[in-house]
Amino acid sequence: MAENLSRSQARKSRFTDAFLDARDRLEESNENNEIFLNITDSNLRQMKVILAAESVNIPLGIEISAVPDLNDTRKTRILAVEVRKIDDDGRVAMDGRIKVGDQITDINHRPVYQV
Repeated sequence: MAENLSRSQARKSRFTDAFLDARDRLEESNENNEIFLNITDSNLRQMKVILAAESVNIPLGIEISAVPDLNDTRKTRILAVEVRKIDDDGRVAMDGRIKVGDQITDINHRPVYQV
């Protein structure tokens, strides 16, 4: 999935480890290799994006950051992950619908805070 994200890059955010663990679980559970994403774009329009199984061996090619839930008193829940960068040769760039600034709210039919 997001091969450009790895634990070896020494990112300090507690969200990153949770996201990487969730990514690993999703990869194991998604037998048909399609990825279902709910996106809120920079104009607050919502859309669903399905990345095809044919491109499963190509990295997603995105850099993300967590969008925290400001109403969470424990400050551990996130509302979404925001796309910060898109690599030209990744699955997301090849698909073309997701842009920098878009927020991913669901991954494979689960809210990102549950992933």
